[in-house]
Amino acid sequence: MEEIDWGVALTPYRPFLSYSELGTSVAGRPTDMYKSVAAVLGLQGIIDAQQNLLAQEKDLKQVDTAAKEELAGLRTELSALDDSRAREVVKVLNERSPSTSRLRALLETHRLPEGTDHARLRALANLHGPDTQRTATVLADLRSAVKESATVSGTSADTALKRSDLLARVVELHRSIPEDHDCPVCGTGDQLTDAWVIDCEQQIRELRREGEHVKEVQRKVTESVQAAHRLIEDPPAWLPEQVTPAWEAWLNCRSHQQPESLIEAIEASAAPLRDACDPIRAAAAAELSVANEQWSNATSRVRTWVCKAEKATKCRQELKQLQEARAWLKEVHNELRTDRLRPLEKGVKRNWQKLCMDSSVELAAVALTGEGTRRKLALDLAVDGRETTALGVVSQGELNALALSLFLPRATTDESPFRFIVLDDPVQSMDPVKIVKLAQILAEVAENRQVVVFTHDHRLVDSLRFQGLPVTEVRVERGRESAVLTKKRSAPATQAVNEAKALIKDANVSSYVAKTVLPGVCRSALEAAFYDLAYQALSRRGKEWKWIEEQTSKTRELKQLAGLALSEEGRLRDEDIPQSIREAFGEEALQIIDDCNHGSHEAGALSDPKTLVGRVEKLVNQIGKHQ
Repeated sequence: MEEIDWGVALTPYRPFLSYSELGTSVAGRPTDMYKSVAAVLGLQGIIDAQQNLLAQEKDLKQVDTAAKEELAGLRTELSALDDSRAREVVKVLNERSPSTSRLRALLETHRLPEGTDHARLRALANLHGPDTQRTATVLADLRSAVKESATVSGTSADTALKRSDLLARVVELHRSIPEDHDCPVCGTGDQLTDAWVIDCEQQIRELRREGEHVKEVQRKVTESVQAAHRLIEDPPAWLPEQVTPAWEAWLNCRSHQQPESLIEAIEASAAPLRDACDPIRAAAAAELSVANEQWSNATSRVRTWVCKAEKATKCRQELKQLQEARAWLKEVHNELRTDRLRPLEKGVKRNWQKLCMDSSVELAAVALTGEGTRRKLALDLAVDGRETTALGVVSQGELNALALSLFLPRATTDESPFRFIVLDDPVQSMDPVKIVKLAQILAEVAENRQVVVFTHDHRLVDSLRFQGLPVTEVRVERGRESAVLTKKRSAPATQAVNEAKALIKDANVSSYVAKTVLPGVCRSALEAAFYDLAYQALSRRGKEWKWIEEQTSKTRELKQLAGLALSEEGRLRDEDIPQSIREAFGEEALQIIDDCNHGSHEAGALSDPKTLVGRVEKLVNQIGKHQ
């Protein structure tokens, strides 16, 4: 199919109508019927586009719906958290159109507002008493400085340092009052001369070099005391009450200036302060860990929802454009299907009127309606002038006729690449009149394309032949190993003559059997020939097919059948029949008929089978020419 470029065309212009489809195509699913007709009209592309847009619209709506549904659960989850951060997020989520940018800002802000429970928890989680290692180091340095200071106290180095300090002050005093030369210590006059100052400064330098070590030791003591005082920090404003006494004792260490008492005070208050802080810090850290874990889970969900909400916002914008496109496409589709269905509808109604010209059911209109899953092929029927859409009032034969009426225009459009149609037993449940009309319709179709019909019912072939319409009959059989065998068949009369000839030539058939069977075969040939003549002659004389069917079915004798075919009014008196046969076919025709009848009823009465077959063949040809 693909190699000859038929694959795509099979859907809109499918040239096959199977037996099962004939019975169900009209009464099938409305959307399937719509699709089959719409494909012929070239609307499948638009229908596919509509379905594609509809599917996209559904997907876009699902994104928006999912975001809205998740929002409700998110609000509930965050409202249950005892967390100031969650409460801020819930405020935004409760807005009519939650701002995703504000939510992102809230999620990215790590600083907690002052005064919030979690800010206080975070502070308590960082509450520490004096650092054990640092305190031990500072006290060790202070003890070392005190110890070293004790080793130099009262030594000559210490005295030298004191003397240098005393002399330095005297020199400074003299320089501030240069006219005063009296000793400020003992009051002796004219002692503070320039020479004395020079000598004193030399002594000061020598004494200071000697006392520099003592000064360094004293500096260490001073710095160590200052370092110890720096250990003592002020308490935070949010200090829990249960820690206040211990912290106040710790602050009291600042009042100690003497190294020894300072060391003692620090050692006495540091450990109790640590012991007071540790359980509070541990409890706050545990509580904060739980809260942070809950908040982390919540923020993860909020971030996920923010992404969905932003996508939903974008989807709503796309949805608006998509709905506008779908509305436009719907309008175009409706216009096109109305315009394109019009000629197809004419063909359907014409076929229906021809097939069911005597029916009380009238096909008023054929229309494609609806969209989506509500699309259907609407058949507006009228029964005895009353409108109805119910197919239940239509007989099975009329349903089949309706199916054929719909199929043929669709399969025979000029756009179809198939120059043939294949029908499977289309005459089922049809009365003789419908079969005659169907034969006429198929003959019209056969003018432009090949028409293949599979059937076990001989009535369609007979109808074509009786009306003088061209028909080729092929017998299809299944051979060995399911091989399909075909054989061209002649008209029934010719076929019977050929069977008679074959019977004579068959060496396996005895003379008695041939003489006994042959008259009946010859009679069948004449009967078929007269049937053909009767149908064609009477129809040309204006007789209705239904009446012809009734008359031929009641006629059993060959001469009466011949009389029916030869009469002007469709019936001859029995006494007039022989003369009509003589006039039409000669005297011998009567003898041939009598021989066939006699041989059929009296076994072995036939004397010369070969001669009889030749005479019958000649008469069959005469009857055929008489048509």
